[in-house]
Amino acid sequence: LWQLGDYAGAQSALNDGAFAGAQMDVEAEATVLESEILLSQGQYRDAIVKLRKHIANPGIEAPELFISALRISCEALTLSGSPEQARAFCRRSVDDARRLQKPRQLADSLLALSEVESSLGNWKEAQTAAAEAATALAGQDRPETEWRALTELSRSMQANGEQRASVDTASRASEKLLLLKSYWGDANYNKYLARPDINRMISRLNKLSNRNQR
Repeated sequence: LWQLGDYAGAQSALNDGAFAGAQMDVEAEATVLESEILLSQGQYRDAIVKLRKHIANPGIEAPELFISALRISCEALTLSGSPEQARAFCRRSVDDARRLQKPRQLADSLLALSEVESSLGNWKEAQTAAAEAATALAGQDRPETEWRALTELSRSMQANGEQRASVDTASRASEKLLLLKSYWGDANYNKYLARPDINRMISRLNKLSNRNQR
């Protein structure tokens, strides 16, 4: 629900306890999901605070949840203006996902790492991370995340002087984004576009497309 911008519906499901499993993992899953929603809404500090306990106690829940908690903390710190601190969380989430062979979490963490590196001006590192994320996501059939990875890849390519590749990649990002409309229908697609974090990414993609057309 929250992915489509229905934050109220997602919160209602959380309140109803719509999870199954061991009690500790249920609580951890709910915390991670709530933090993901806060991140999506732009409430970065609240997301960091909510995850603090789970970051400090990595052994108490499923590894996927811990990796996601690291990744969300990374994104929230980056967007709240602390990219140096964020990079440590992202690198840990990437390393853990790779070591534990968690492909979904690895792709998400690589995308977050790309944003950190680009915010620090490390465009080669940003491109490497975004390229690996985009390749992994294509194999996972996850266009909602793939278009964002392609946007980050296009942005880093442009910064690295690879203009033609940037144009092609931005076009692929737009195609993946529009694919969601056929999957979800107009109403849900428009709700998705209204999400604060998605609005930010679309603005980034539009700037790339407009700049590449000059």
